[in-house]
Parts: sequence; C-alpha cells; structure tokens
Amino acid sequence: GKQGYRVIRPLAERTAYSEELVPTDALTVAILDTETTGTNPVKDRIIELGMILVQVCPRSGTAYRIVGTFNEFEAPGFPIPEESTRIHGITDAMVSGKRIDDARLAEIIAGVDLIVAHNAAFDRQFAERRFPFFANKAWACSFAQIPWNTEGIGSAKLEFLAYTCGFHY
Repeated sequence: GKQGYRVIRPLAERTAYSEELVPTDALTVAILDTETTGTNPVKDRIIELGMILVQVCPRSGTAYRIVGTFNEFEAPGFPIPEESTRIHGITDAMVSGKRIDDARLAEIIAGVDLIVAHNAAFDRQFAERRFPFFANKAWACSFAQIPWNTEGIGSAKLEFLAYTCGFHY
C-alpha cells in the first residue's frame, strides 16, 4: 500500500470458497502434499500425507466446497534424517507406531477426479510407489503448470506465494 507496509494474516480454516450453487458436473480435486525422509523415491519414504478435497467447476476452475480432508503420519522403518526433520519438523516420536490407512486412502482416492500437488513430479513418485492406486489418477502440478511470472509473481515457492497473497503459515 501507500504507507509502505503490508498486513499479512494467518490462513483461516474454511469449508467453502464460493456461495454459489455447486455445478452438477463439478470435479472432486484432491490437493495433496507429502513429507518424506528425503528426496530419493527408491530409498526414502513418505512420513506424512495430507489432502484437502475440493469441488471445482471444470469450465471456470472455480473452487466451491471442501468435501473432505485426510492427514496421517507413517513410520518409515528407519530413523528420520536430521536434515529432513529440519525442513518439515517431523520427528521419529511423531511417527512412531503410525501407519497410513491404505484402505481409507484408497476409498477417498476412488472418488477423486484430479490430484494437484505443488511439485507433483516429486509427490507423485512417492505416492505411486507407496500406494499404487495413485497411478490410475490424473495429476496436475501447481508449481510447473501455472505461469506464476505472467501473474506478476516472481517465485513459485509455496511460502512466497502465500506471502504474496497476504497469508502466512
């Protein structure tokens, strides 16, 4: 603004993005994120998988309602490297004895039309290796498939995008 400062606010939990009626041909989109023990999908493992399911108009791209969420931890079977914990904050104690519920996740994914991840090339490899049913779904990437620079945004990093939109987390 003209005053030389910008107020940022926390992300607020919400259940709807539009008050309009949801179109009958709305798609169910899963916005997915994984946290892992490292970057190698062969030797590293998913330790957290989170999703928000949103109804989206296939013509306009308008998001309407949040229709579900999923977030679970999983013990990788070996100690989480310290450098990974520094990035995501997940410790061995947080995942101890935990396992992602394959059947519940498969049931949720069965009703999903599209999966969106920020850097889907990364998340998809891990998701499909651990949960083969993800391979049968269409994926999109909010990092690589959106021309952020033409939107006037100089970086596609999630923290920067949130800050640019006036949010912090």
